Amino acid sequence: MASRDLEARRLPNWGAAVEISDSLALIASRIRVAWEARRICSLVDCGCWARVIRIGRFVAAGRLDPATELRLASEAGNNTDFFAPCLRSRPYDCC
Repeated sequence: MASRDLEARRLPNWGAAVEISDSLALIASRIRVAWEARRICSLVDCGCWARVIRIGRFVAAGRLDPATELRLASEAGNNTDFFAPCLRSRPYDCC
């Protein structure tokens, strides 16, 4: 489980590795768990998860303050619950 926690706290390998805050890691993790449980649309999962990661990058670069970081990430995490998965033609289709 420790490796999964570390994975959730690290940004994808899109450049230099940057640590994200615990609150962002928790929000990103909740989004992924909801997708893995098939409770939300995979397209929404990808978009909201990427938004949380991008917010983490902006904070790390000094472009966003922590209060704004948490508000924006919470908005992304809260929006996932409104979109149920679409019907899939094959198992594990991305959309």
